[in-house]
Amino acid sequence: MKRRTALFAFLLGLFLAGAVPANGDEATLADALDNHTFSWSTTGEAAWIAQTSVSHDGVNAGESGLVADNGTSVLQTEVVGPVMVSFCWKVSSQQDADFLRFYVNDVETLSISGQVDWTRYTTPLTQGIHTLKWIYSKDANGFGGSDCGWVDQVIIDGRACVDARNTSGITDGTSWAYAFSTIQAAVDAMAAASAPETVGSAPFLSELWVAEGTYTTSTSFAPVVLMKPGVDLYGGFAGTEAKRDQRRWREHITRIDGEDFRRCVEGADATIDGFCIQQGFVWGVNGAGMLNVLCSPVVTNCTFLENHAQSALGPYGLPYGGEGGAMVNARSGAVVSECAFTANSAQLNGGAVLNGTDSAGPLPLFANCLFSDNHAGAWGSAFMSYPPFPGYLPGITVTNCTFTGNDGASATIDSAYSTLTNCIAWGNTDDTFSRYGTERTGVLYSDVQGGFEGEGNIDLDPLFTDPLNGDYTLQDGSPCLDTGTMAGAPATDLMGIARPQGPGIDMGAYEKPVGEGEGEGEGQVPVCGSPGLAVLAVALSVCLVAVLWTRPSPARQSW
Repeated sequence: MKRRTALFAFLLGLFLAGAVPANGDEATLADALDNHTFSWSTTGEAAWIAQTSVSHDGVNAGESGLVADNGTSVLQTEVVGPVMVSFCWKVSSQQDADFLRFYVNDVETLSISGQVDWTRYTTPLTQGIHTLKWIYSKDANGFGGSDCGWVDQVIIDGRACVDARNTSGITDGTSWAYAFSTIQAAVDAMAAASAPETVGSAPFLSELWVAEGTYTTSTSFAPVVLMKPGVDLYGGFAGTEAKRDQRRWREHITRIDGEDFRRCVEGADATIDGFCIQQGFVWGVNGAGMLNVLCSPVVTNCTFLENHAQSALGPYGLPYGGEGGAMVNARSGAVVSECAFTANSAQLNGGAVLNGTDSAGPLPLFANCLFSDNHAGAWGSAFMSYPPFPGYLPGITVTNCTFTGNDGASATIDSAYSTLTNCIAWGNTDDTFSRYGTERTGVLYSDVQGGFEGEGNIDLDPLFTDPLNGDYTLQDGSPCLDTGTMAGAPATDLMGIARPQGPGIDMGAYEKPVGEGEGEGEGQVPVCGSPGLAVLAVALSVCLVAVLWTRPSPARQSW
């Protein structure tokens, strides 16, 4: 009799407090759980309900139904991984007798009992279909507290947020409020969630949204970001967006900073988009800004700024390392587009980019990129590609790129067996092409200072708008307007402007808009600031190279 009276009083209290919605103003379970993406169902002896008297967010929450001894109240949904699952929950029950439990695919992962206030639980789910259940269950005797459990603010998402400004104390990435504070912690968590369950199968893709700010690491001799396959990185968020296309990375600069001490990024088969990759430094190895070995990342809308690769002295006093200041692609099919390479340097080769290929490796591709003010102590102040092994006919493709203001000991572009189309190479202080690669480099529909044999090529001042202030768009009357070829040309330019704007494709990275139509949002490269004092001096390096260095073969390179 006492038990029945208590239950009646409790039910009446719930009704009066708003746990049982009034007719005409009913909240759904999706409302209470703050998640309308997935379908929710409830089974067991009593259904879960939406109510307003107890919640984590101050609005409403899901509450388990009132069940008898040995009874259950089940809340359920189904999701497809990989995803991150996060929720807040609370219980008021008979200690160690009645429990609120969480199950994934009918396997219990966590339970709470007694008087447990709101706590957040987060877990990654791997690839595949997962059934999630929250079950309030009672044993055979008695009850305690309110004799129920609550669930609120359920977040199920294939993306995670990163914001270095997060001071909430919760860093599980499930929302901007609970964002990871470092990129690497987020990458590691999402990689674990995305790992394939079957050996040899490919991971599903997941995304990291990274808010504006500067990200680095205190770990010695480790890159700031070690990318993982299938985990895509997107920078340029303010930290409030609900959709990726709401980001504006020109306004919300997201920097991966090597602090002139370490490499910025090591690549993987994933996307990196909307970052300023700056002040990377390596000594005795290659690739200060980004190193891609045996992987093929997609690199888009990024600026590589003031990265430096320094060589070290090896046996017989010969230097090793010190190549690829901004990027190295070794057996990599990296796709690099809408990127700027500015004020990067290498003591030896490839002030901005070094490509190394052989008969076993894929080939990188570059489109809509700007190479400006880069330096190399030896070959390829902007762009260097080692020739492949005999019998292999590669085709590194460089399309609609602009090379200007670069300087080095020899050649702005040292890229044997490559094909350059719709490019501008003007205003560099060294020769445009090296004597090693000239006869094996194809150049078409390009403006090359000093001239170069090939269909559609010209040797005329491109009439940059304001080169002294870094504006390499084209003025009216430029000979590069409408003189490129449509074959293989990208659909937009470096700033997201549609190609063509006139009767033909413009040469170089920038398409001159006709009237209105300037690109915005998804086509813009981050503006990381002007090159500053962080650019490392390499004058002594040039002297050392001139005395000691002999050009090594690709087989000897240690990435």
